[in-house]
Amino acid sequence: MIRADLQDILCFDAKPLMLASCPSSRVRDATTNFQQDTTGMGSRIAVAGATGQMGKMVIKVLRESEDLRLSGALVRHGSPFVGQSATDFLGWETEVLFEDDVDRVLSDADCLIELSSPGAVGGHVSACMRHGVPVVIGTTGLSQQLQAVIEDAATRIAIVQSANLSPAMTAVNEFLAKAAALFPEYDVHIAEAHHRHKKDAPSGTALWMAESVKRARLESGCGADSHISFTSIRGGNIVSEHTAMLFGDVEQLEIKHVCTDREVYASGSLHAARFAIGQTPGLYSMKEVVAARR
Repeated sequence: MIRADLQDILCFDAKPLMLASCPSSRVRDATTNFQQDTTGMGSRIAVAGATGQMGKMVIKVLRESEDLRLSGALVRHGSPFVGQSATDFLGWETEVLFEDDVDRVLSDADCLIELSSPGAVGGHVSACMRHGVPVVIGTTGLSQQLQAVIEDAATRIAIVQSANLSPAMTAVNEFLAKAAALFPEYDVHIAEAHHRHKKDAPSGTALWMAESVKRARLESGCGADSHISFTSIRGGNIVSEHTAMLFGDVEQLEIKHVCTDREVYASGSLHAARFAIGQTPGLYSMKEVVAARR
């Protein structure tokens, strides 16, 4: 039963629910397959935010990839890491250095994986437009103004944007949307926990989940005036925990996702990059990425 439901919610023809971080109606359905590299070298991937926890994890999984290769490691302007090896921390000898010149990095890239900070996203996306390079955006905490920049850029390049790059979290969010529509009278509480260094709260994933609840209820004719509350915990080295609780008068339903290793998100970002390369311009979500892998 669970297996059948999972196939249904990730059905290629299913109408995607909108990301909280992607409010535009211009999210596109993917209709093409991944572009496979035929050079034997692998598609070139640049990583923005390369010295951060997620950036380093993406570099790590790129080392193990057979069809993708690290071509650039972008850091903030004036970073003390500029000019140093981007792969020494793995004991991996490459010619890739940390750089703060986005145009130079993108001149040798087939896709940018954006994992830096909200303040850098706009400039990076604009540079991707100049170079015609698709981009995967996993950075959260973006303003409405910045979101508008991303949506405008998606008319010219392929952009995959997701508050959470885990394929399993995409399935969890679809389960939540179905439950919210089935029980429109239930109150919803979303609890999330992350490491002490995460700045935005509630998390982008929690906001995405809330938006999915509202949208599912609106599309099912229940109205979008749902009572949704949040709890955010920051502590230790918690990678990611999200629990949606639906409260009825005599019953309670919980839907939970726990990630204990950031490699899940790094691997998800590579799936998204494979998808974005060769796609027509548009704003895509992880739902389209997961569907295209089936």
